[in-house]
Amino acid sequence: MQADAFFRMGSTHAVCQDYATHTKIGDVTFVAVADGCSSSPDTDFGARLLTRAFAESVEQLPWQTSRSVALAAQRMSVALGLPKESLDSTLLTVTQRHDEGPLLIQQFGDGAVLYRSHTGWHYESVDFDKNAPNYPRYSLCENDSLAYNEFVGHATITRGEKGADGIWKTWSTVVPLDEHRAMRLTLSTEACDVALIMTDGVHSFQDSGGMPVPVEAVLDELIAFKGYAGQFVARRCIRFLDKTCVERGWKHADDFAVAGIYVGEAP
Repeated sequence: MQADAFFRMGSTHAVCQDYATHTKIGDVTFVAVADGCSSSPDTDFGARLLTRAFAESVEQLPWQTSRSVALAAQRMSVALGLPKESLDSTLLTVTQRHDEGPLLIQQFGDGAVLYRSHTGWHYESVDFDKNAPNYPRYSLCENDSLAYNEFVGHATITRGEKGADGIWKTWSTVVPLDEHRAMRLTLSTEACDVALIMTDGVHSFQDSGGMPVPVEAVLDELIAFKGYAGQFVARRCIRFLDKTCVERGWKHADDFAVAGIYVGEAP
């Protein structure tokens, strides 16, 4: 089993508010990515605090709620003297117990999940109305939660599959916010050998003319792994960003973070 993570600042940002990490705590391996809101203060700190808050309980509670994670992160932010808005951040995680259990994926807010099964690659991406992700922090205050509910009514879930023909087939579903507070996905290691999570920076790539690069084109580059030993995520991302993107004139306007776990044959 291999776990790795990578993040880099976007071309329009002065501070990187994305974060990615991987670690092992007890018998649990986990990876996480978080995306701090660019219009809120100190969310580069908040993104890190949310990943640490999740890690605090991951041994006992591999499935966690947005409120439990936000409460733990709030204690840390108060100790650091940070404003409550510093926790305006998404959080995506993948955990595995004992190096043999299923991969447990959780998503709070927007971002994307990408994994490979026997039938090919699959991805799931979530976006919210008005580009306003459902941050875990909102669960801490009833007024904040009510205000968010009034502002945002729906989430759009886009799913895609890439089979043996090498062509992505995608479809989208719009659901009421109440039906998508958070996403949970369980993948058995018999059916899936690699799972990646990423912030919504994956949707921010533009070509040299300023036109959006289709996310499927970005995903094709991210899954072009040459191997899974060591820093397999960082190697792939660095080659993609520093070679492929430079050659094609692509840039990611938003911060970009990816983390993943490989559970296939020994690399």
